[in-house]
Formats: sequence, structure tokens, C-alpha cells
Amino acid sequence: MQGHNIVFISNHQTEADPAVIALLLEATHPHIAEKMTYVAGDRVITDPLCKPFSMGRNLLCVYSKKHMYDIPELAEMKRKANTRSLKEMALLLSASTSRFNPQNPVGDSFNKSTATSESASVSTLIIPSSSTTSLVRTLQTKNTIVALSPGGRIREPRELRDGSSSDFIQFKDVDTILGGSQIIWIAPSGGRDRPDPITREWYPAPFDAASVDNMRRLTEHTGVPGHIYPLAVLCYDIMPPPPQVEKEIGERRLISFHGTGLSVAPEISFSEIVAACGDPEKSKMAYAKALYDSVTEQYNVLKCAIHGRKGLEASVASISLSQPWN
Repeated sequence: MQGHNIVFISNHQTEADPAVIALLLEATHPHIAEKMTYVAGDRVITDPLCKPFSMGRNLLCVYSKKHMYDIPELAEMKRKANTRSLKEMALLLSASTSRFNPQNPVGDSFNKSTATSESASVSTLIIPSSSTTSLVRTLQTKNTIVALSPGGRIREPRELRDGSSSDFIQFKDVDTILGGSQIIWIAPSGGRDRPDPITREWYPAPFDAASVDNMRRLTEHTGVPGHIYPLAVLCYDIMPPPPQVEKEIGERRLISFHGTGLSVAPEISFSEIVAACGDPEKSKMAYAKALYDSVTEQYNVLKCAIHGRKGLEASVASISLSQPWN
């Protein structure tokens, strides 16, 4: 599926989820964690305890519906910020972004061949922090792509040759800003998992069907083939969130050493859900439920393996566990 977009619909346990995912993939699939872009709440960049877990990660930040009206006068700002993030995600997933022509560097056409060493005259693109679609300058630096990062591999800003502002961020490679070939992680519950108030058992928070459908439509209408997979992660014991949702930054957290788990199930096709359901509106709810049910099933297997101390013996016919570093 080279060049295709991959979206992981997941539960969300703690702000350490990206670090846990990267660690569990490190031995066998390190490139997946390196390329993955995480759709995260604002807490990961505002809470002093959570910020370190965001360092070195590709992030698109959104404000959760749960916290949209915590401060009513900021609600409009949050909505606009979410709209910008949605547009950035569409650019990442789409077949092309800014179009570039070395003969006419401000606008016009942009493709991979003109952005690499195949272009004799121009090998650097500069996009200002105020716009990800307006090309404003070209340099002669060999084989370098420079752009604002909505979610690509981030490098430190650097001063330009002419001494002008260094408010630019460098991507790892050309494909990052061309769009397509993206791996997106998103938790459509809009927040972290919490324990059942009666049983105290942890379980994946229910998915918001509208959020799932928005992600599906984005994936389907980008001009690039896309695939959606249900993913389950279990790691809440590392730094569990408070039992109740809190508005204020600076939650009291307990950090500990504990086993973690990650599981991905086969792709779930929306077209198959529609064919079985018949009604397009009901299909949206059914699709979100199918993804949630898969995540919950995987989560329960991970819980049996880790909390039930069954290890690999917790595997079932549809979910086979392994420890790649053994």
C-alpha cells in the first residue's frame, strides 16, 4: 500500500500514549512511529507534566468538545483553531499541497521532481508560518525542503542565508509536504479513558460517531487511497488521569512502572457496513460502533495478558499477541 494513507482509530489512555506506541514498535517497525502524526488535545502542549511526552512527536492539536466551553469567551477561538487543524490534516492526506514551479517560484505548479535534486536551479521551498500554501522564497541549499510543519517530521528552525527571520521549520523529506503516505492516530472519544465509577474497571471511552465520520470522509476524499484500522492501547497505569474530567491545567498525577500493550486489528470497510445496513445515516453509527467494538475486544485481550498475567497465552483466534524483543 505504498503511497496510501493509514488512519488508526484508537482509544486514548494517557498523554504518554505516543511514547508507548513508539517503544512497542521500536524493535520491528520504528518507521511507523517516526512517521505517525497524532491528533492531540491542547493539554499535551500546555500542561508542564505532559509537554515532555509531546517532544519529538508529529502533532495536530485540537480542542476537545468536552472542554470547548470551559471558558465561554474562548470557545470561538477554539473552534477556529480546530478548523485550521482540520484543514492542515486535509493537506497532509491529500494528493498535493502547494504547487511549485522553479521558473515561477511564487505559486503555480509543485511536484516531487521539481523539489528534489532533479531540479537544477531550485531545491529549497520556504513557506512562512502564517501560511502553508504561499511560497515566498527559494534558496540554493542542496536537496533541502523547508516549510511550516503542520505535522511532518520537525527540525529546529534555522537562520536563512541572507540573515532574515528563522521562523521556518524543516521537514525530513519531500514526501512529507506532498501529501499522502500519511499515518494518522486519532482517538474519537474526545478524551482519555476513565474507569467505570462502580466497578472501577478501565475500559475504552465511547467513540463520537461524528468524529469518526469526519475522519472517514477526510480519508475518502483526498485523492489518495486510505485505510482505517482499529487500534487498542493499554498503558493507563503509567500515569492514570484523574477519575473525573477536570477543567484546570495541573492535574495531580501518580507515575509508576507497569506493563503496556498495543494491538491493531484488520481494516474495517465503510462500504461493507453501508451494504449491510442500507441506510447511510445508520451506517455512520454502525461504522463507529464496529470500530469501537474491535478496539474494546483488543483492549480486553491486552488486559487479560497484562493485568491477568497470562502474557501471550491471552491470545485468541482473532488477536495474536507477541513480544518482538524476545
